[in-house]
Amino acid sequence: MISDININSETQKFIREHITCDVRELALKGSKEANVHFTFAIEQISSRQKAKGKLPGWYANFDLVFPKSLSIEQSSSEITAVYKSSLLSGSILVDLTAGFGVDGIQLSNKFQKTYLIERQLELSKVLEYNVCQLKLPNVKVVHQDGIDFLDAFQPEDPGEVTFYLDPARRGKGGQKVVDLADCEPNILELKEKLFEKGNRIVLKISPMLDLKKLLISIPEITELHIIAVQNECKEILALCLKDAKNEDPILYSINFNTLKKELFSFRWSEENSQIPRMADSISGFLYEPNSAIMKSGGFKTIGNRFSLKKVDYHTHLYVSDLWIEDFPGRVFEVVDIIGMGKSELKEKIKKGESYNLSTRNFPMETETLKKKLQIKDGGDKFLFATVWNQKHLLILCHKCKEENHGRTT
Repeated sequence: MISDININSETQKFIREHITCDVRELALKGSKEANVHFTFAIEQISSRQKAKGKLPGWYANFDLVFPKSLSIEQSSSEITAVYKSSLLSGSILVDLTAGFGVDGIQLSNKFQKTYLIERQLELSKVLEYNVCQLKLPNVKVVHQDGIDFLDAFQPEDPGEVTFYLDPARRGKGGQKVVDLADCEPNILELKEKLFEKGNRIVLKISPMLDLKKLLISIPEITELHIIAVQNECKEILALCLKDAKNEDPILYSINFNTLKKELFSFRWSEENSQIPRMADSISGFLYEPNSAIMKSGGFKTIGNRFSLKKVDYHTHLYVSDLWIEDFPGRVFEVVDIIGMGKSELKEKIKKGESYNLSTRNFPMETETLKKKLQIKDGGDKFLFATVWNQKHLLILCHKCKEENHGRTT
C-alpha cells in the first residue's frame, strides 16, 4: 500500500478504464504512461473488484481510495452499514476499531460528532483521505490504538457518547476466533471503562457466537440484531446500555434478500412461554425460516406467530395447508412423502437425477445421504431428509414462486 495518498488524473483515468480487466494480466502488461502510479493503480483495481458486490456505492465512487483486500474482506457490507444507521443516532460516536470505515462513515450521518480511531497507519490515511473526499466536517480520524484513545478521552457528558466496536476476530497466529474473550480488544475487560466514559456500547459480533452465552457475559444488552444477506448470517449487532440489567432482551432477525427485507422480532420470554403445535400430517406447504431466525432460536415463536405446525420438536421445519405471503423464509409445495425403505426409494428417487438435498434432524450427513441415493446437486426439486412421527423420511418439494401467492391445496 502507498505511504502517501496523492492520486493524479492519469492514475485515476487508468483505474477507471481498466476497472473490469483481469488484474494478473494487467500487472504483466504494465503501463506505458509515465505519470500513472502503476502499483497503486493495480492495488486499487484489485480491491475495487473484490468490493463490488459488498460495497456497490463505494465501488462506483472513483474519488475514494480502497485499502488492501484483507481490509475489504473484514469490513461490513454497505447494506448492513445502512441498516445500522437506521438504529442509531446521537451526539457523539466513537468508533474505536474503524478499519476501512464503512460502518463509522455511514453512522456519522446520524451523529453530531464522530471519531474514527484506527491504529494501522495506512488504514488511517485511507480513512482521512476518504473522509475529506466525502466532505464530512463532523468526522475526525485519529491514528491511535483504540484503548490508548479511550484512556485519554474525557467527554464533557458521558451520557451523550456512543462507543462502536468491531473486535478483530483473528488470533495471534492468524486463526479465526469467536469468543469475545479471544477477540481484540477484549470487550469483557474493556466494558467497565467504556461505561465510565459513555452511555451506550454497540458491538459487531461474529454470527458464530452462542447468543445465550453472549447475554450472560454482557447483561447490559437490551437488543440483539441478527443480520443476514441472501440468507447467509453475516453478523450480530448487540446494543448495550449503561446500568441496564435487561433479563428479557428483544431479538431482531433481519434477512436482506433480492426482493425484500425480511424482519422478525421477539423476546426471550415469548419464546420460553410458547408450546409448539405439532404436525399430524405433512402436506400443503413446507416452511423453512431464514438463517437469521434460525440463529435467533425463535423456533416456537415463528411457528405460532404464523399458525404453522412443526414437523418435529427438534426439526425447525413447519407445514400448513395455506400459503402465507409474508413468511420470513423459503416456502415449498409438498409433492410427496418418501419412506426410507429400499423399494420405495428405488421407485421414487431416480438415480443420477438432480435434487437440492438438505438434512434436518437426520442421522446422516447430507453428502453421505446424497451418495447413498446416487443423486446430483441442483435442479428444481428439493428433498428434505428429516424425522416425523418418529420415522425417518424424505419430503419431496417444489419451491414456490411469487406468482403462487394465494394458492391453497
